Amino acid sequence: TADTVAVGSTVDCNISYASVDADGDSITYVYEWAVNNEVQDNTTNSFTPSAEHASAELTCRAYADDGDDGESSWSIEVAAQITE
Repeated sequence: TADTVAVGSTVDCNISYASVDADGDSITYVYEWAVNNEVQDNTTNSFTPSAEHASAELTCRAYADDGDDGESSWSIEVAAQITE
């Protein structure tokens, strides 16, 4: 069964391991949240689904960015079912 997150509760998408840039540039993490594959405006690592999101699939995609060469070659994606 898929993980679930309740309407009104905040879910976090966290990176557990530090990224290292080959050029020594500082790294920031970029987050993309989607509800039923529709990208949301939120680009932080936390998301709180509202009642309109009930029964939908929530996905967080995170990737590293060094500000110079675009996004990293890796990303992580995590999905959960939103419940009422």
